[in-house]
Amino acid sequence: MDDLDNISSLKSTIESFTSLWRRWELLWHNNHWVPIITDYAHHPTELASVLDAIREKYADQHIHLIFQPHQARRVVEFRDEFVETLQWVENPIIYHIYTARETMQDLATYTISSKHLKSQVSSLESFDDLGQLFIDKCNGTYVTDFADIQKNLTETQEGVIVICTAGDLDWEVRKFI
Repeated sequence: MDDLDNISSLKSTIESFTSLWRRWELLWHNNHWVPIITDYAHHPTELASVLDAIREKYADQHIHLIFQPHQARRVVEFRDEFVETLQWVENPIIYHIYTARETMQDLATYTISSKHLKSQVSSLESFDDLGQLFIDKCNGTYVTDFADIQKNLTETQEGVIVICTAGDLDWEVRKFI
């Protein structure tokens, strides 16, 4: 294959590309005409990028973030980065951690460099305890009941709601709306 064939193939691929699924996807407007956007962001860098873009597009709007962490190990590994990013949002809502086949035993054997954090994690009895420990650093709310998410989606009267998850929350929201 020569360079012209490569260029032609690349051009054809780009022209037929429709979009990335679940990247800044407008799902719905609630009854108060508040936009509800979903995004696959589940890493602190992705989350920060999404929030930057939301702030730029909706500069004069309040951002309501609903974030479902994906994997307990990732919550521990990137805790400081998540906390830094989530502090940009007033009262973020963290929905239960999507553990992706992890067990508490897996988390107990995970190497944690911070002795203070290791002692905190080793004393946890459930992933919800980890979620609560996590959100306490972010000045937000940790919820495990999807009814709380439904209430937020329907009752929010201003701003923009952003849902970031690589877990089951996106599917639950789509089913609800």
